[in-house]
Amino acid sequence: ADDLIEEGKLDEAFAKYDEITKLVPHLAPRVELRKFNVLMDREKYDQAYAVAEKLIAGPLKEDANTLNMIAWRIVDPEAKVAQRNVEVALKAAELGVKLTNEKEPAVLDTLARCYWLKGDKAKAIALQTRAVELTKDNKDMQESLQQTLDEYKKDAR
Repeated sequence: ADDLIEEGKLDEAFAKYDEITKLVPHLAPRVELRKFNVLMDREKYDQAYAVAEKLIAGPLKEDANTLNMIAWRIVDPEAKVAQRNVEVALKAAELGVKLTNEKEPAVLDTLARCYWLKGDKAKAIALQTRAVELTKDNKDMQESLQQTLDEYKKDAR
């Protein structure tokens, strides 16, 4: 299937993926995640977000790390995403934060970015502050999250 993707034959590649998941159903979440990433890479955003919605609602609803990965893929400020569906990212990030009992800084950082992009600067700053507080044992991560918090505070003035 990867060869077909390289050739730009996404429909054929995805049909092969679907055959795999029929034969080995427990691979479905990983296969659908691969589809999401391929569609994002190819800037087929509507299709990518439809796949993401399906993953958030079902197969990944208890996988905080992968939910965070999906959300970050959409809102990462360094990613070149022409059409950011912040609502989809927000759903994934909120679920990830809930699953981690609001104790995972990377997931809080992603949720803060979602609120920042939605224009809720106060909520973004509150979440980012919490993320920074949770990184006392990880100086590198704390530095990175603090930098983002400083940017939020500066831009919120």
